[in-house]
Amino acid sequence: MIELIQFSFAGLVRFASNKYLTTNARQNIAARLRKTFPLRARVVGGGAGEVVLNVGTGEGAAVGQKLMIFRESAGGQREVVGEAEISEVTDKQSRAKLSGDARPLPAGLKAIERS
Repeated sequence: MIELIQFSFAGLVRFASNKYLTTNARQNIAARLRKTFPLRARVVGGGAGEVVLNVGTGEGAAVGQKLMIFRESAGGQREVVGEAEISEVTDKQSRAKLSGDARPLPAGLKAIERS
């Protein structure tokens, strides 16, 4: 029997949390996946002290993940404009609290999980 396997980060994380794997093996696989494939997102909204991101549980977003928010120039240079921690996650979006006294950030900025 041939099975079609759809590759997705969320699927790999679910595999890594499979009850047949030992706890140590699950943690090791999940840590390596996160390091190799960090969560990437875009800011789609927000307000004072928080941002809304275009990633949810389907993309592997989870409460507690820490992100670096940045502006990318045409030459690929990153200018870090803030840091945030995901506080709420739905299927399609996440809400993250900005650290420090961060000002409201505009939509369109990029975010990547800090390792």
